[in-house]
Amino acid sequence: MKRIFTLLVFASLAAAASAQTLSDAFTFSQNQYYGTARSLAMGNAMTAVGGDLGSITINPAGSAVAGYSQITFTPNISVSVGGASYAAVAGTDPYSNENKDHYTRFTVPNFGTTFNYKTGKSHGLKSITFGLVANGTRNYVSTLTGGGINDQTTFMGALATDATNNGFSSLVLNDFSSYNNSQAPWQTIMGYRSGMIATYGGSDYDYIGSSEAIFTDGSIGLAGPVDQTYGRRTYGSKYDVVLNLGFNIDDNFYFGFNLGVPSFSYQYDDFVKEWAVNPDDFPIEFNDAAGGVSTTFFDNMRQRYSYYAQGTGIYGKFGVIAKPAPGLRLGAAIQTPTAMHIDEKWQYAGETWFTDSQYDASDVSPEGSFSYSFTSPYRANLGAAYSFAGMGLVSLDYEFCDYSTMKFRDSDGFNDTFDAVNADIKDFAGIQHNVRVGAEVKPTPQFALRAGYNLMTSPEYYYEGNTKKNVNALTHSVSVGAGYSSNGSFFFDVAARYTKLADEYVSIYGDYIDEVMSPEILYKGGLWDITATIGFRF
Repeated sequence: MKRIFTLLVFASLAAAASAQTLSDAFTFSQNQYYGTARSLAMGNAMTAVGGDLGSITINPAGSAVAGYSQITFTPNISVSVGGASYAAVAGTDPYSNENKDHYTRFTVPNFGTTFNYKTGKSHGLKSITFGLVANGTRNYVSTLTGGGINDQTTFMGALATDATNNGFSSLVLNDFSSYNNSQAPWQTIMGYRSGMIATYGGSDYDYIGSSEAIFTDGSIGLAGPVDQTYGRRTYGSKYDVVLNLGFNIDDNFYFGFNLGVPSFSYQYDDFVKEWAVNPDDFPIEFNDAAGGVSTTFFDNMRQRYSYYAQGTGIYGKFGVIAKPAPGLRLGAAIQTPTAMHIDEKWQYAGETWFTDSQYDASDVSPEGSFSYSFTSPYRANLGAAYSFAGMGLVSLDYEFCDYSTMKFRDSDGFNDTFDAVNADIKDFAGIQHNVRVGAEVKPTPQFALRAGYNLMTSPEYYYEGNTKKNVNALTHSVSVGAGYSSNGSFFFDVAARYTKLADEYVSIYGDYIDEVMSPEILYKGGLWDITATIGFRF
């Protein structure tokens, strides 16, 4: 079994203009449908059900099933919950110091309207439906904080080793203008200018971390134990705004089209902190202005990184729903690849504090920006539903998406800048399977009880020898809900969904000492969504 692994710090999202990653591609492309409270409560197993504004993003033919016009508005509260455990030496130390955290955000994952026009014909085309609907397709809310004591490796040691191995000159790293001329990664420039790393031995190319010491044998290592903390927080949403057209043929066959305009905003912030457990373990000698040598001691440091991306695109989608037998509905839909334009911004900041405050240092990078094009994959849905004479229904969906077709391009249409990440996409992305099950029971014509379940495989792949294999990391969602429909036009639905995320292994920084792995955080997280829909039929 292969586990999900995330290297966050030394695979920075935007150290240079061409630093897009496979992780970014998944962030921009993957869906986890929201919609109305009814569709969410039924696990969004709506491909063959239709009749609900939440279903239109999944299958455009769903708008034609309802023989009336309607308008809906759906607020939602999302709560990210989870626990982060720390291992100072990954693969050797047990995970401990579990820290539980939560983060709450408010969203509106559905609003829109459809207008049903009846042709007056008793056969053939009986009605046409026009719709403008926005449905949420992903929520980026998450948070984690974890850490512990480490006496083997240090963030600043990893940063210094990286600067030495890459042959960066201190003259370049000390120059603020280097942020904009791509002579070194921004993280490295910030690390030097904020006092996290420094040169030694009179060299402009050899670096040591402020938490490290040179031992009698000439080796460099962590001078004493440090207390490490890593934290990250993400938020934002992805929506599909669809212009819909649906057709009802003889109340037995429905088909529809969507012109979809997806858009997203994604904010990612993280930090790394290290404190000296005992500052006396970390003496640092400085050449002072009088030509002598002064000594201070490392106390603590902090690095912060902020990244923001927003994108807008366009796609087409076609869907059908058929009633081959009483009570039975079959549905299918296919969506074209999505052409997107993405703008992103990023910034680094760092501070290092010493026991003698005159040596404290800090730095904030300029705000970087970059724009490019991205193509997210096509997707296809199949569904079946069976209704029990007005007493309720059950539904089953299967969604297929091939993420190996994702591609980054320059804004001018060329993709030479992205050859490396596009090659990673072909090698390490693949098919994702999504199975959705839903049920609705009506104890009375006005009230409904609902439940749903989702199982989603990972689109990430790895290699064993020459064999490409899927990462065994499953995402599960369970949902419940209820609804009230008046004898008039008003209806009201509520739903709750819990999504259990696949376990994630987060590396704070890369390995830099032979046979000693750097720390790792095991994150076990989930997401609660509490949703309500207010609607009117007319």
